[in-house]
Amino acid sequence: MLHAHRILLIPETKTVPIKYEYSGEIIIQIYDGNNLLRSTKVTKYNPILRRKENSDYYGNYLIYVGKAPRYASSVLAFELGYIPFDLIRLKRNRLRDMQIKITVTKPDKGLKDFCESATLVIIPDLRI
Repeated sequence: MLHAHRILLIPETKTVPIKYEYSGEIIIQIYDGNNLLRSTKVTKYNPILRRKENSDYYGNYLIYVGKAPRYASSVLAFELGYIPFDLIRLKRNRLRDMQIKITVTKPDKGLKDFCESATLVIIPDLRI
């Protein structure tokens, strides 16, 4: 099972259509101090769909994953990526100063048709 922190972009509105495809481009870089551990360019994103009930929260967001769009009313968030952890490696070599840098290299200008702002959220994997 993958252990990872999830990186989500959550629009501040409930009007993003469920068929909207996020078209931005980002780079996720993970550092331990000044040492770059991993760099990932992301161009494909998973939409997380909002249920029709009014129960928006960041906690157990997996309930929103849109496998059945007929139960959804709009996009809750876009999963931009994840920060993976190899638990065996972490136990042997503890990270001393982990830093995450997220750089937008190509913004999704079409998203502005539905919202003026969005929140970038990192949801920790509490199994670590």
